[in-house]
Amino acid sequence: MVKANSIKIIIFSIFLASLYGCKNPDDSRQLVLNPPSADSSFSIEELYNLASNKNSRTISLTDSILYATSDQNTRSEAFYIRGLYYANIDQLDEALKYFDSSIIENYTQVDAYIEKSILLNNQKKFEAAIQTLEIALHLTKNNTDLYYCLGKSNEGLGKIIDAHKWYGLAVSIEPDFEEAKKGYNRTK
Repeated sequence: MVKANSIKIIIFSIFLASLYGCKNPDDSRQLVLNPPSADSSFSIEELYNLASNKNSRTISLTDSILYATSDQNTRSEAFYIRGLYYANIDQLDEALKYFDSSIIENYTQVDAYIEKSILLNNQKKFEAAIQTLEIALHLTKNNTDLYYCLGKSNEGLGKIIDAHKWYGLAVSIEPDFEEAKKGYNRTK
């Protein structure tokens, strides 16, 4: 049984990579000639803050992580944080590349799917956003951000009934989610 599940995961990962043409961008283990020393005084939360504040130090610190570990979860998180940094500085192609890398390292990284879909929605690539979010739907349930993004994508395609359903699910879980409530009311 375990072996069958492992094979399913491998096949699913290959499917994801082929579906999105994913590759690890510029594999940092080969890129970093003189890797910065890992700074243990930075927590993951602080790295998120650096990325949110558009601090370029995010790159060298995530390079340190990527160089220092082969742990897929940690590498996925580092790629994800780097994707957030690039999204925040409006380098959307780079951001998409790193969200894809995060997914390749850990296909269960739901936040990477959601962030990728946000970028795709902003580029009016609603079908691609929905395809991305449908994969995430198989990984998690009751995720308000996921449901909200599905509402946005469907609304972008003019699928108002579907959009209303997804916004409604988001609001049913988190009644104070203002953007989801607006979407729900807008699609009545």
